[in-house]
Amino acid sequence: MTNAFGMTVATGGPYIISVCCQKGGAGKTTTAMMLAAMLSRVFRVLFIDADEQGSATFWSNNANGGEDLPFDFFPSVKLEELSQLRQLPYDVIIVDTPGSFADEPMLAAVLDVTDFAILPLNADPMTVPPLLHTLRKLILPRGIDYRVLLNNVDTRVQGEDEYLIDLCDEKLKLPRFDVLVTRRKAVSTSVIQGTVVTDYPDNRAHRHSISDYTTLKNEVLAIREAHLAKEAH
Repeated sequence: MTNAFGMTVATGGPYIISVCCQKGGAGKTTTAMMLAAMLSRVFRVLFIDADEQGSATFWSNNANGGEDLPFDFFPSVKLEELSQLRQLPYDVIIVDTPGSFADEPMLAAVLDVTDFAILPLNADPMTVPPLLHTLRKLILPRGIDYRVLLNNVDTRVQGEDEYLIDLCDEKLKLPRFDVLVTRRKAVSTSVIQGTVVTDYPDNRAHRHSISDYTTLKNEVLAIREAHLAKEAH
């Protein structure tokens, strides 16, 4: 069964995507918000802020209390409510997970119901240990499909993109998205302005960000379609 955009609609409940990094500054919340916005163009999307720091909720409040967001937003979730997510009337649920080791029980509970995990990685070497911790302790034991997202890449720093590609492909040997999401001023100020990538005008200042998140959306859609096809058989 497909929706009006020709995209497959799952019959077993929503496809749940968790964006994970147990360290601040990796771009977890930004990734989750922008991906939710892009996916909302073709699906009914719910965003859940499961991070007690509430960065996504702050963002949503700046978007007219969430009214100006192109997806539904839920500012918090309790552990006992997570098992009910598949009963909700959405095609996709994006979960912004805790950004520290302190609330690992919440992250573990979110991952118990997760179909796919995104792990942002930037050029800060200190993002590597928490990424590996999350992966080895929480994601791999659950058999969750995942990809690393090379994120917040500064194109002004010569060789930063090659460094991150080599780090992920050769040193860590982890599967990643093809897209590298580059650092852009419009993205960094969106949290204050309460905007998301689907609000951006298609001009020179925003074209790279629109392209990055469109490519990310398309890669996620391909992974989701493969997941649903596998389940159907």
